[in-house]
Amino acid sequence: MQNDHTKGFVRQRGQYVDWIITNNNDFFIGHGHAFLSGHSDTIKNAGTAIIKEGKIVSIVNGSGHYLPRTEYLDIAITHFKEINIMANDYRLFKWKPKIK
Repeated sequence: MQNDHTKGFVRQRGQYVDWIITNNNDFFIGHGHAFLSGHSDTIKNAGTAIIKEGKIVSIVNGSGHYLPRTEYLDIAITHFKEINIMANDYRLFKWKPKIK
């Protein structure tokens, strides 16, 4: 799903990967939010990142399967910085799902 906050994200080039944060604060990176979570009904957050030369250059808390909360995006960024995969000049996009 794309909205005004993520239009610039989807136009970027690089390798797209998904990530999730479980309720136990475990992080998983790969492809497919539901697959990464073991098809769990609930997780803390999910998103997508663009990686170039081994570093995350853009990150968004978007997921078509979950309704990720923006306040947990900082937790993911901190984690990725701790494991040294965030680029110094990364771009941040915040996805706000439209709830019907």
